Amino acid sequence: LANLFLFFYEVTWMTAARKRTAPREHGHACRIFSHNFRYIDDMIVFNGKDLMQHLKTDIYPPELSLKKENTDPSHATFLDIDITLSHDRRFITNLYDKRDAFDFRIINFPHFDGNIPSSMARRVLTSQLLRFARVCDSPDAFFIRARRLLQQLARQHLSEHFIHQACLRIFKDPIFAAYKGWFGEDMPDVRERIVALQKKIEDVSEA
Repeated sequence: LANLFLFFYEVTWMTAARKRTAPREHGHACRIFSHNFRYIDDMIVFNGKDLMQHLKTDIYPPELSLKKENTDPSHATFLDIDITLSHDRRFITNLYDKRDAFDFRIINFPHFDGNIPSSMARRVLTSQLLRFARVCDSPDAFFIRARRLLQQLARQHLSEHFIHQACLRIFKDPIFAAYKGWFGEDMPDVRERIVALQKKIEDVSEA
């Protein structure tokens, strides 16, 4: 419902802005806004130059409050993606999780010492590592996230042997190579990186 509500106002404004009688700045804004992305009530505007801030009251009804969250024009977060514009004008992406700022431990996966089938644990590993691979631009950023995940799963009683064997299978899967070149022949030391991931897992306390 929220998506349809916002879509109606956006289409109405875009249709009117494309008419010859519309102000010239609206036509320019149309070209900029055609590269917008919105997921329900979260929106990202690339190269917007604050056009949305200037025109938001023309597009959306007055009872709708729009809040600009980023203060740095070269950095923003959108859903679970952290986006930075580099000095050479490239978009660098990393994983964003607002829970990283919490001062307490988050438990968002089941404890595996119960009646949990091994296939579920493997799916958790596969889905999360694939998500990291899709979002992270660099191997280092990926492995930082992967190590946190493996440490968390170890604290929740997923055996180190299972984690190690599952990672070996997952990282060799062609689906990872399809997303990042550093999963496959471009990364021959994948086994060593997995060992490095697990290096500190054995030191993680049960508390």
